[in-house]
Parts: sequence; structure tokens; C-alpha cells
Amino acid sequence: MNGKGIKYRINNNKIIKEYEGDFVEGIYEGNGKFYDYDKNGNLVDYYIGQMINGKAHGKGKFYKKNHNIKYEGECAFGKYDGFGRYNFDDNEHYEGHFNNGFMDGKGKIIKGNKIIYEGNFKFNEYDGEGRLYYIGGNHYIGEFRKGVRHGNGKYLDENNNLIYEGEFKFDEYDGEGKLFYKGGKKYIGEFRKGKEHGNGIFLSENNNLIYEGEFKFCKFHGKGKKYDSNGDLIYDGEFCSSLYQGFGKKYLPDGYYEGNFSNGKYHGKGTLYDKDGKIMYDGDFRNDKCNGEGTLYSENGNKYIGEFKNDCMNGKGKIINQEKEKIIYEGDFKLNKKEGNGILYFEDNSYYKGQFKDDKMEGDGIVYNEKGNIIYEGKFKNDKPQEPSILQKLYSIFKFK
Repeated sequence: MNGKGIKYRINNNKIIKEYEGDFVEGIYEGNGKFYDYDKNGNLVDYYIGQMINGKAHGKGKFYKKNHNIKYEGECAFGKYDGFGRYNFDDNEHYEGHFNNGFMDGKGKIIKGNKIIYEGNFKFNEYDGEGRLYYIGGNHYIGEFRKGVRHGNGKYLDENNNLIYEGEFKFDEYDGEGKLFYKGGKKYIGEFRKGKEHGNGIFLSENNNLIYEGEFKFCKFHGKGKKYDSNGDLIYDGEFCSSLYQGFGKKYLPDGYYEGNFSNGKYHGKGTLYDKDGKIMYDGDFRNDKCNGEGTLYSENGNKYIGEFKNDCMNGKGKIINQEKEKIIYEGDFKLNKKEGNGILYFEDNSYYKGQFKDDKMEGDGIVYNEKGNIIYEGKFKNDKPQEPSILQKLYSIFKFK
């Protein structure tokens, strides 16, 4: 059969038209119209265009059953192949290259009159270099793989300002990159699953360092350094969830602290230094304060060794003259004052042993001379013995007062 004609067939006991158009030796070849049905004999879609060897080949159009165009363009052996346009159901279409029935090569997807994506396709998915446009104006320029951002790229806002630049993996920031925050701050470093993770630096609006070191899912975590707004180093050590945690060194206006931290506070063993590097305190800390056992060094050359509570000498302890290596006082303290029972040593090697209150000898006490003999035993008040008969003698002993 050659020339123009119509071919019918039976489908589910229905006589249906399968083809009308040109024939060559009984084969659909030339220009024609081919109909496609479901198993119940209902029309699914149809093709109008060039045919070769019974299949759509060349230029043509595929129509939906409602007669809207589904595909318009080039075909090869029954499949979309070459340049064409495919219309989706929601005012969205693809125009570009096809290969063996798939969107493959250069093309673009358009919704209404706006481009959603333009670039390379492979097996109907974004793959290779391309541009993806989001609702609101943000857009991505870079590499794709199997329909998602994957490889190197840039993510920009509606005003073409960078949001992120670097590596992507399965549609998330992953690898080396730069993240730009609203307000001007930025992060440069490693990412994992869309978060700042690994080694990196955090910069202020003026490009001053805020932090450099390790990150874990957006938080300072691990070893790092933190800086103030002027770019001056304020902490060097370990972090956990952006708080000082573990061992570190915190720089203060009049010195620095070096030791253990917990939840951002001095906690555990540590040492406070003045601005010249001299030790001010060495010992236990809790909740940012001297708590526990420690040694406090004073400007007059004395030092206190003993118990502390909330930055105060509190509990058992002793005061030592470092130059003479001589104990000045040992006993009880309360809120930085001698309070309770203790021994006070005088310059002539005599000493007082007894009760103290509000940093003064008060209550029952005994005064011994340098040989250990008792000079006075009795009551004291406001640093003075309460027996008038021996006051004169005691004043000579207490000449340091």
C-alpha cells in the first residue's frame, strides 16, 4: 500500500483509528497522524508530523487527548530527539535538546514567562553547568548532578549579592566554601551537610577576625581562637557548642587566666596572671570564681595558701611572708578575714594562739614569747588583752599593730 490512507485496528472490541497519512509499501512513512490508546481503547495522545519506518521521525507534534500540545520539535525513531519543546501540566515547559526521549544537553525550564532553570540536562535532570532560579529572586549558578546542586557553585540573593560560594554535595553546602551573613559577617572554611563544620574562620563586617579554629554544625567546637571587635585575641583554647570548654587561655584587661573551663566559665584547675605575667592566683575554680584549694599572691610579697569560697579566703589557710619564708598567720578565715581559731606570729617570734573575729584577736587567747613560754592567757577584744595590769607589757609585744 502506497500513498495516503487510514489504518484501523480493534482494541477491546472497538474499531479504532490508528493512523492516517502517507504509506510506503504498507509502512507509515511521510507525513501522518498516529493515535495512541490505553488498553480499554481510550485515546491517550496522538502525533502529527513526519514518519519513517512506522515511527515519528523528523519534525512533529505530540498532542494530549485534550488536544493541547505535549511536545513540539524533532523526533527520531519514535522518541523526542533533537531540539524541541515539552509542555508540563502547570504552565511550565522545557525547551532545548532531547536525546532518545530524554531532556539531554542544553535547555531551559520556563514557568509562565520566567526561567526556572537553564543549563545542562541529562536523563531529564539538571546535570552539569546551569542556573537555578528560586521564588523570591535567589538563584544558584554552578554545577548540578542528578537534579541537585553538586560541585562548585554560587548561591546569590535577588540583588545578586553572594550568600554562599564554594562546594555543594547533594544540594547542601559541603566541602570548602564561603558563607555571607546578613549584616556583613562571613564564614570561610569547611562545611558539612549545609552547616559550618570543620576548620574555618568567622569574620566581622569589617573583616576583623571573630573566631578561627574548629567548628561543629555551626558552633565553635574543638580548638580555636576568639577575638574581640577590635581584632584582639581574647581566648585561645578549647570550645564546646561555642562556649569555652576544656583547657584554654583567656586574656583580660589586666592579665590573663590559663586553665580549665566549663560552660564558658573558669572551672577546675587554673592560674590567674597579672599583665606582667606574674601569678596572682593558682588553684581551684568553680563557676568563674576561686573555689576550693588555692594560693593567692599579694602585692606586698605575702601569699595565702588555703581554702577559698566565691573569690574569698574562706576556711582553713595560712599567710606566708615569701621573702622571709615565714608564716604570719595560720588558721580559720571567713570572707577574707581571720575568723575562728588561729595562730598569729609577730616580728619578734612571739605569737598569739586563740580566737579571731572580723580580722582581729577577739575571744579566748594565749600569747607566747619567742621561747614558747606563756606571757598572757585570757580574753581579747579588738586586738587588745582585757587585763589592764599587763597592758603595758603587751603593747611592747604588739608593736607591729
